[in-house]
Amino acid sequence: MNSPFKEDREKCWNHRDNYWSCLDKNNEVAEKCLEMRKEFEKHCSKQWVQHFDRRRKYELFKANSNNNDWSWPEEKK
Repeated sequence: MNSPFKEDREKCWNHRDNYWSCLDKNNEVAEKCLEMRKEFEKHCSKQWVQHFDRRRKYELFKANSNNNDWSWPEEKK
């Protein structure tokens, strides 16, 4: 029997991945991905959204750490 929590996690992760894919396709311009962001926030707990936002920021930093022109993404307000 599948746990309902497992299904909730999978929904969250799928919406996170969709949002991140949108950001990738749009050069991190969040305004182009607002609908996907809403779905991400709807299907994930606030703590998970914060965690995944920090994780993405860190992953972007790691991937671009050799690029001298790179800076931290703007904080969501």
